[in-house]
Amino acid sequence: EKLTQVGCSLQLRADKPIALTISLVKNGETLSELPCLPGKLTGGAENLTYNTTNTDLPVSICLTHNFPKLGGDFRLNFNFAGWHGIKTSAARMFGTIPKFIDAIKTATHARLTYHIDGENLSAGGVDLLTLKISKFDDFHRLYMLYTVVNHYKIDPIISLDAATDWEDVEILYYLIQGRTHGKTVNRGLSFKATIKANGLAQFLKPFNQGSNDILLESDFWFDVHGTQVARPNTRCRIDKMEVVNIADLQKRKPARGGTVEIVMRSCAGAVMTFS
Repeated sequence: EKLTQVGCSLQLRADKPIALTISLVKNGETLSELPCLPGKLTGGAENLTYNTTNTDLPVSICLTHNFPKLGGDFRLNFNFAGWHGIKTSAARMFGTIPKFIDAIKTATHARLTYHIDGENLSAGGVDLLTLKISKFDDFHRLYMLYTVVNHYKIDPIISLDAATDWEDVEILYYLIQGRTHGKTVNRGLSFKATIKANGLAQFLKPFNQGSNDILLESDFWFDVHGTQVARPNTRCRIDKMEVVNIADLQKRKPARGGTVEIVMRSCAGAVMTFS
């Protein structure tokens, strides 16, 4: 008997372990990468979807390819909850993700590459010029912490509480960059200084003329999430300071030798600017 009609349907479906590398690029130069993120590629003839499979990582990715039209969707999410309360040396990808997030600001293109069975396959790219990142200030703080940790070779415990004080981290970060940075003195700052008696008149001169700024050069200690960092020979200008015992000092007669003690305290809203 002759067969006059033959019909069938063919379904194709992929379910393959695979890895993905995201490279941030500008003018052909790779600025930073998230390398070989393990995942799985699933789908069929109309679309393929890559999802990361390691839930222990602070990054998750969903990448969809639509066929026959060349299009798709790319989603990149970060979750740093697993970093809270552990040392930077134990935080997964702490040496990679902060640099990657900071490079997003200057990169123009993200190149996506699949790694499967020893082969590298292009997975397309993402235009970053129109990319909008939510909570970028929070991400930048982690980059500042990463910079401070590497510069001073410390291993602090990461704190991501809303009440965490990041001011000292910010100050150290900007000082590393060779920039000045200030912070408001929230609590009263007071200290005593001993100077040579024959320099007293010169010291008090600005205060007698209505100025209330002082310039210190000393060793300062900064708190990086509970780890103390010493920075020697640091200049600090403090405004809104007053000499508590100025009346007694003004009564002193000029002296050639000896020393005098000066007691100082900050007024409300004083700012310390480090350089």
